[in-house]
Amino acid sequence: MAGPAAPPAAAAVAPQGVVRVLDFNLCGGYIDGCRPEEAANDWADRIAGQVTSWDTDVATFQEVCDGQRQLLKNRLPGYRVAWWPGRTNHYGCGKWLVPGVTGNQDFGIAIFVRATALTAYDPMRFTPLWDQSRTSSAADAGRDSLLCAGANVDQRDALFCTVHLNSNLLDHGIPEAVTRMHTLANGRPVILAGDFNADATDPLLDPLYGGAAGTGAFREVDDADQGYFTSSCRHRAACRSGEPTTEAGTGQPPRKFDYMFGSAGQVRWVGGDTVAPGLSRPDHRILRGEATWATDTTAPATPVVDTAAVQREPDAATWIGAVDMVSGRFTADRIDDLIVRWWNGAVDLYPGRADGTLDTPRVIRSSRDGGWIDATDIAAGDFTGDGWDDLAVRWSRNSLFIYDGTAEGIGGSRSVLPVWSLDGVAEMIAGDVDGDLSDKRDSVVIRRANGSLGAFKVNGTTVGPTRELLPADALSDTRHIALGDAYGPGRGTTDGHDDLFLRLNSGSLYAFAGSASGFTGAAWQHLHSALSDGRNPIAGTVLGDFDGDGRDDLIVRSRRRPADDNAGIPSDDGRLHRFDLRADAVAEQTPLAPARFGWSDVTHFVVGAFASPGSSTELRRWSSGSITGVQAHDAAGQASYMRWDGVRDLAVANLVGDTRDDVVIRQGSGRVAVVATPFAAGDSAATPGTTVTAPVAGWCPGSDLAEVAAGDVVGDDRDDLVVRCADGAVRGYPVSAGLVAGDPVTVRAAGATGVLGVYVDRVDGRRAVILRTADGAATAAAETEPGRYAAPVPHVPAGTWAGSTDVVRDDATGSIYALWTTGGVTRYPAGAAPAPSATVIVRSYDEAGVDHYRYRIDGPVTGDAGWVDSRQGRGVVPLTGVSPGSHVLRVTAVDQAGNASAELTYPVVVPAA
Repeated sequence: MAGPAAPPAAAAVAPQGVVRVLDFNLCGGYIDGCRPEEAANDWADRIAGQVTSWDTDVATFQEVCDGQRQLLKNRLPGYRVAWWPGRTNHYGCGKWLVPGVTGNQDFGIAIFVRATALTAYDPMRFTPLWDQSRTSSAADAGRDSLLCAGANVDQRDALFCTVHLNSNLLDHGIPEAVTRMHTLANGRPVILAGDFNADATDPLLDPLYGGAAGTGAFREVDDADQGYFTSSCRHRAACRSGEPTTEAGTGQPPRKFDYMFGSAGQVRWVGGDTVAPGLSRPDHRILRGEATWATDTTAPATPVVDTAAVQREPDAATWIGAVDMVSGRFTADRIDDLIVRWWNGAVDLYPGRADGTLDTPRVIRSSRDGGWIDATDIAAGDFTGDGWDDLAVRWSRNSLFIYDGTAEGIGGSRSVLPVWSLDGVAEMIAGDVDGDLSDKRDSVVIRRANGSLGAFKVNGTTVGPTRELLPADALSDTRHIALGDAYGPGRGTTDGHDDLFLRLNSGSLYAFAGSASGFTGAAWQHLHSALSDGRNPIAGTVLGDFDGDGRDDLIVRSRRRPADDNAGIPSDDGRLHRFDLRADAVAEQTPLAPARFGWSDVTHFVVGAFASPGSSTELRRWSSGSITGVQAHDAAGQASYMRWDGVRDLAVANLVGDTRDDVVIRQGSGRVAVVATPFAAGDSAATPGTTVTAPVAGWCPGSDLAEVAAGDVVGDDRDDLVVRCADGAVRGYPVSAGLVAGDPVTVRAAGATGVLGVYVDRVDGRRAVILRTADGAATAAAETEPGRYAAPVPHVPAGTWAGSTDVVRDDATGSIYALWTTGGVTRYPAGAAPAPSATVIVRSYDEAGVDHYRYRIDGPVTGDAGWVDSRQGRGVVPLTGVSPGSHVLRVTAVDQAGNASAELTYPVVVPAA
């Protein structure tokens, strides 16, 4: 019998209209790790007490033994329970086999909802990267599913979900979870909580955070907790950070591994914290969040056009969420191209370039109405023999459509197999496997669930007979297959017959050569082994001729993950590796898509005349504290490593009276210092430079110092320190040659807050201080007479710099640099006029997220207007197909709730061909 329930604690009743969510990893089964030592009933009393004493509406749990679920269910009679056992007979769950409570040792995840009814949906198993049973050190099998339940809580029908994720899943399972929740929610608010086993800044979480501001589909409960902001978030209202949710381990600091996400525009977090569960073996803390329901009726800001700019540093390019990658000839050259279908249904074409890399992508399908999200897989091949590759798409109900490739791109579609025709198919690809070199048509190749391999030709709207290539069980240990003509009768030759490449469940990669007789009897080529701990580092494979030598190369998509120094595993850099395959070797070439993570790890970025007057030099400070771009030198003139610790702000000013700019540093201690150039070797990392003597009353009397910038605001043609205070005041302090601050001038009085960044510029020939806000807008306080400033007036509209971590000015050229959350850097040259282009880049801002843009040329935006996905806060509007001459482009931004902004009207000139 179960023990008696503990007497109820004095409940901290939630305020009216507030929904309380609690998440906790129970660690129910890990005997050698963190399983609680308390007796089962004592443990259950304590955890149930945490739920009831906080007046919890929804509780989500991970690493739950079925006995724990039953113990808690008995103590929480007002809660409905959804439960998914990811593993049966878990060795550590014997502790919870309480007589009369449970008789099994199932292990999984659970959702407790205080509601009168609960709709539990079928759990979704994520796509694994390797077979966990192959190695004892692999991740636990319970970390591979999403559990969701629908319920009416506080008079709102909503979807509540939980996950327990780990690195054994394709892209950590995040893209699949987002897609599934979107489908189940059907417009309802979503709250997702669980143990993600990933740090907040990990790019694997991008589909949840949504990248740049104004595009996020979800908000995290702790993203506004400024006490935990990273350095790169100092000019932002929200940050991918938050309070740690795990206790410190042996040699390991506490980390944030547990999260609560709510659908933006529908869930508004009003509080969040962590509490210790009070158990004998500390592991995870309890994460708690308070939210209110919202109905998004606010339209996004009117789009703005990106002014003439130069991409100084590309956005961080990773392949997270690439569901399918296929290669083929889709452009008019001899180089293969890459087509990628993303987790949200969008499909992009990356043209191959003669240098063996990829060009800027072209959109084949937007995410409109889900794009191709309902596709099970896609394959590329020339099914008609016209020299252009086509796309075969297998849909979720196992029908087959062909999309014809043409000189103009991907054309219309035709149905060739009705629904359920491809039942039992595990995977579909395409290639030349019929043995007839005179027939220039590719076949659709299917790998069946029983391990057999077959192929058939497409004949118009029908298919030919199936040719059996390998019998049942031949590929039973296979996770993924690919085809390409890489091997021939001699070294470095091809023979026109596609070869078969197999990625096994263990993570190993093999190939064997095709011939006129198929694959039977061919010798295996071992290409790649699984990692020493059994983990598979390969997330995808495709073959194609990306260098024009007539032979297909092997393209391997690595999975993005941090380094594991203890296991000797290097950091995966996210590139598309390219291997030149020979009969007896595997040679890695220049990557098809190089690792380009931009400057996403840069915390501060400034531009100044550090070397000589009138010249521009960039200086970057990275999260490690190291400084690049400007080097110190020792007495012998050798470059010296340089690091500055605890930096809150960097600014550029000439304060020592020579001809070079200096760097102004504010550190976490409140110290403001000047590091003169040229930098001295061995300068202290902890206290670099010379301290500036602050005013007697402090920089911000009665308030905290929020930011230090620099520029001439006093009006004496010398640089001054410009400080922004937490109370909203902005002041300029002249600094003497002895680095002593003088009496300030007031640029903006205390009162109104909301400014996140300042810099000094000239507007209409007058000195001005530019004040940035979270919505990507900026106002300008211009000088009316020396030392006097008018009230700020609009300078750039909302959305212009949404998603930027910093905006800096280069005094030497007047250029403006924007550093984006994506790691990209854009330079806006002073006075540059937009040049004719085949596209127009637009931005907009909405706190709940801009979903897409609608546009029309020479007419109002109506229901049948063009659709452009919002990516990293931007929309790229194409002008292809528009006649030469002057036109008017009209664009609206649309958020996830369907609210549309006012129209942007923008003149464009399309040049003659």
